[in-house]
Amino acid sequence: LNKKTRKDAYPLPLPDDIFDKVRGAAVFSTLDMQSGFWQIPVNVNDKEKTAFSPGPGMGLFQFTRMPFGLTGAPSTFQRAMDSLLKDLPFAVAYLDDIIIFSPDSTTHGTHLEAVFTQLRNAGFTLKGSKCKIGVSEVRYLGRVFSAKGIAPCPSKTAAVKSWPVPADKTSLKRFLGLTSYYRRFMESYATIAAPLYELLKDDAPFIWTENSQAAFDRLKNCLTSAPTLCAPNFADSFQVITDASGTGLDAILEQRGRVIAFASRSLRKSERNYSAIEKECLAIIFALKTFRHYLLGRSFTILSDHAPLQWLAAQKMDGRLARWALSLQEYDYDIKYRPGSSNGNADALSRSTVNLCALTIQPDIPMNVIRQEQQQHPTLRAIPEALKNDLPFPSTLEAHRRLRQVRHQLHLNNGVIVRYDKQNNSREESESESDNNNRGLPSGPLPFGDHLTIIKYSI
Repeated sequence: LNKKTRKDAYPLPLPDDIFDKVRGAAVFSTLDMQSGFWQIPVNVNDKEKTAFSPGPGMGLFQFTRMPFGLTGAPSTFQRAMDSLLKDLPFAVAYLDDIIIFSPDSTTHGTHLEAVFTQLRNAGFTLKGSKCKIGVSEVRYLGRVFSAKGIAPCPSKTAAVKSWPVPADKTSLKRFLGLTSYYRRFMESYATIAAPLYELLKDDAPFIWTENSQAAFDRLKNCLTSAPTLCAPNFADSFQVITDASGTGLDAILEQRGRVIAFASRSLRKSERNYSAIEKECLAIIFALKTFRHYLLGRSFTILSDHAPLQWLAAQKMDGRLARWALSLQEYDYDIKYRPGSSNGNADALSRSTVNLCALTIQPDIPMNVIRQEQQQHPTLRAIPEALKNDLPFPSTLEAHRRLRQVRHQLHLNNGVIVRYDKQNNSREESESESDNNNRGLPSGPLPFGDHLTIIKYSI
């Protein structure tokens, strides 16, 4: 049946995206559905497709509720939960597990009532024995949430601490699968674990060496002593610390000295031939692409140990640097010089590269929401009338001047201002050379100038 089923690409939320939402919360509740998938009815025309026989002479049975094991079941259930909670920013669901977070007990009571009302109206039931209500610390998706921040679950770290030395590739895979889930809490995870991943190669014999034991012990120590990380405060300013070495790039996102996220990657063979300023600029490009959903539309500071980058925007450039400088114009940032001796975290990580293994998928913004926001925006609200009647744009704001420069690309699509951008797709472009690899697909909200939200299409 799964082979014949049309695949549903609706994504499950990334755990890190959920963690980012709980900033400032001090009271938590977690709710667990009672046999969650079975609370979704099967379409009457599709019930016969789930038919099965328990055994000889027992006839045929078919599911009336969504069974476990169907290829589209997780996506179907997640879509239902997202639709149910979409107007409740204090509640998030990962499949049948819901977390509710509030700044205080009084507010939390109101939040709980709103979630319960939604569940009741939709006909969902909860398993009371697995629900935690109004606690100051809660375990969710293998993490511990509290007012202090986010930390690994003690039961998981205890399991890692007592993990026996792997005897074969299968047991090693289980160990690395558990530790990799917590790599957000461990700097240089990929570098530390490299000797162990070497043992998993198809053509590699499983021979446990001193290097293997050292990597195994170090991973256990890193996880069992992992710090509590800070959730982002979007009312506060961000700092992005970047650095580049001869072999790698590093980026750290932090606020007031507390790390929110970090990532690093190795330089490609061609990138290792870049000049020093090109490598350092590439580190900034990498950082801003990685942390784009945190930084876009906000003022932030970039700290680099390469002094010439302070005047990047004022320099006359061509070629690769010019393209990168142009791609940075959509951000509101300052670059400050910080010597390598003061740039310790990023400087060390760029020399011990950690591969980024997660891609954040931003949810689509409904067109009616974009249309409403544009109609209320002080700069954009006059543009549709000007486009419709071929009138000149207002000249009262600097942003209008910037929009006039791309007027030939602006059009109306069902009342929404869109920008059509014809791209040259005649050759392959590397990540460092292109910010947009879409081929004829919408590429999401395009900030312009003072972060005016319009929509960009590639044709």
